[in-house]
Amino acid sequence: MRTLLALVGLVALIILGLVWAGFLNLNATPGTLPQVEVKGGQAPTLKADMGTVDVGTTNKVVEVPTVDVNRPGEPKH
Repeated sequence: MRTLLALVGLVALIILGLVWAGFLNLNATPGTLPQVEVKGGQAPTLKADMGTVDVGTTNKVVEVPTVDVNRPGEPKH
């Protein structure tokens, strides 16, 4: 029971984080209640717009400095 409750809490925190960061936008339109004669009605609609992340690579040439280590008594290069 605790595991299920922790899992539900974790999912709720992830959803709140996505909404806060702007990756998830929830737009709900209100529905209508059924008639008293139980002739149906309209269920609410929900539209979720998710953000996208594009990841790419670029090849670059980077100069790396060289390090010479001279021990005492050895000639310098």
